[in-house]
Amino acid sequence: MKIVHFALSCFYIEGYKYQENILPTIHAQSGHEVLVVASCVSFDEKGNNSLIKPTKYVSKDGFNVIRVPYRPPFNKGALCRVRSYVGVYDILDSFAPDIIYFHGCSAWELNTVVRYIKRHREVVLFLDNHGDKYNSATTWFSRVIQHKMFYRPVLRRALPYTEKVLCPSIECMDFCREIYGVPEDKLEFYPLGGMVIDQEERDAIGGKLREEEKIDSDTVIFTHTGRMCSEKRTLEIIDAFSATTDPRFHLWIIGVLMDDLKEAALEKIKKDERITYLGWKKGEELYKYLCATDCYVQPGGQSATMQNAICCGCAVMLFPFKSHQPFLKGNGYFVSTEQDMVNAFEDISAHPEKIAEMRKKSYVVAHELLDYKKLAARVCITRK
Repeated sequence: MKIVHFALSCFYIEGYKYQENILPTIHAQSGHEVLVVASCVSFDEKGNNSLIKPTKYVSKDGFNVIRVPYRPPFNKGALCRVRSYVGVYDILDSFAPDIIYFHGCSAWELNTVVRYIKRHREVVLFLDNHGDKYNSATTWFSRVIQHKMFYRPVLRRALPYTEKVLCPSIECMDFCREIYGVPEDKLEFYPLGGMVIDQEERDAIGGKLREEEKIDSDTVIFTHTGRMCSEKRTLEIIDAFSATTDPRFHLWIIGVLMDDLKEAALEKIKKDERITYLGWKKGEELYKYLCATDCYVQPGGQSATMQNAICCGCAVMLFPFKSHQPFLKGNGYFVSTEQDMVNAFEDISAHPEKIAEMRKKSYVVAHELLDYKKLAARVCITRK
């Protein structure tokens, strides 16, 4: 089949492990002809947003990628949020897909996709929504003007031609119901997944990295990742970790420390030799660190790395968002407060054998819910 992935409402960053990268890769590896149509928004070497030139190229995984520019005058400042692009209809007409997967349903360009499908009713359209009350529509203007008055009518026009609106979390499904008015029969839980790494491969990759980092096999490694702002609660994690003085513990902080906490975080890190700030790591590198990690710590803002961590057999320490509940089945801790984090660290210190059991249970969750091969196959259908 011919499958086009649109990444016009979100980032498409070459070499990363986001859903927008992995699904096209698996579809190509499964023998489908794949095209990715993406915006020109990317990341620079430090993980900050950057704008690249429109281009066409073949990805390292063998499928074509087309970067399309914003349509003037919607190419400057806040007007970029309209998400209108040049040349999308012509690309569809030339590629003639069997399946369209539109990542992120909040874009004017969805109108173009609908116009195409009206003339090609055999094409199967999947939309997804990653917005929820924590990361989208957090102000009156965003909620009422941007999402309800602008994006909602665009999405609702697309619904009659849409197979399903796929949502990676329960909160995202709630957002679709409440903000966009998507009916229940159009919604489907479709979690962000990961590439499940078996125990033998994990041990080999993680063991090698521990040797390189001069960390012995008895050390319990905790890892915290992402673009670390106050919402990620990085400072609280450091304080809670340092409150447990177990010499067998080590904390890796991987990502970008944002300006609102950078100075304070670096000062705290200096005071505890068991903490290492490793800076930004790209997808393949980050996987190696996750393979060497015992427990992934993400008690603040949500991150797609959590699913990858579970697929690497890590125990987890997570905030009890509704969206996290399907993924914590005896394989970690829900932590709401800094004291909850302290309690979790102390419990592991007192009972280190729990880590091995929790890691085994993470693999159960990974195979049942998060295997991207199964998720990718879900959308490979033809019109009935």
